[in-house]
Amino acid sequence: MKELSHTLKQELESMGVHLFEIDESNLSKTKQFRCNYYIYDSDKQHTNHVVYIKEIVGTLHPSYEGLSFLDIFTKLKRRERIVSNYLGNSSYYTEQLTRDISSDENDRPCFIKLNNEYYVDTGNHRITICKLKKFDYIVANVTEYFSNPDKQKLWDGYIRRGFKLDYDSTNDRLTVFFDDDYLYFDDRTVSELTEFLILYDKISIHKLGFIKNRKLRSQSMKYNYSNASFQFNRVFNKLLQFKKNSC
Repeated sequence: MKELSHTLKQELESMGVHLFEIDESNLSKTKQFRCNYYIYDSDKQHTNHVVYIKEIVGTLHPSYEGLSFLDIFTKLKRRERIVSNYLGNSSYYTEQLTRDISSDENDRPCFIKLNNEYYVDTGNHRITICKLKKFDYIVANVTEYFSNPDKQKLWDGYIRRGFKLDYDSTNDRLTVFFDDDYLYFDDRTVSELTEFLILYDKISIHKLGFIKNRKLRSQSMKYNYSNASFQFNRVFNKLLQFKKNSC
């Protein structure tokens, strides 16, 4: 543990946090929140959800992301006032959080749950104190995200073939990058993106493959005109070169 200032030590001790009791869970760096909202495309809201402190792995707050919980405490905005408020009403910061949320309570901490891990969305001050004081659990509001296995498989398929993907959740648009070019997919359905990948896999890179490729392009436009086939034909020559370079 790095050396703490005398003031910090006093503040922690006044809250009942003894330095010799601070363990690795509060000294190691927290995880950075990364969620692929294309794959994690559904969620469920939980109220009065029991969150075990040991399963809290990070925070969404940009000022605290990636820091240990001890470091978060040292960098808390208005820390002196928080410590003072804690000493005047400690139950608000700790014991109150272990009870069900009352009807007149509107500031209970909120979490994002991803792959059975919890990230603090709101309530960093109180959660940090609960972590340092080694509470077992708190009761909170939780938004749990669920992954779509079909989208996960599709995403992995593109990556495996050398494409790079970017999902803009704000504009709900998926972009597929290859070499110095890219494709927009405003229709992001699994079937649309699967069709494009199937067409790509059928491209022949053999010397006499131009005959097969010409037939492939003709059939894709004639029998199944879609956004996938349109995009495929629009950049076909670049896709052909990309596939040659990838092999």
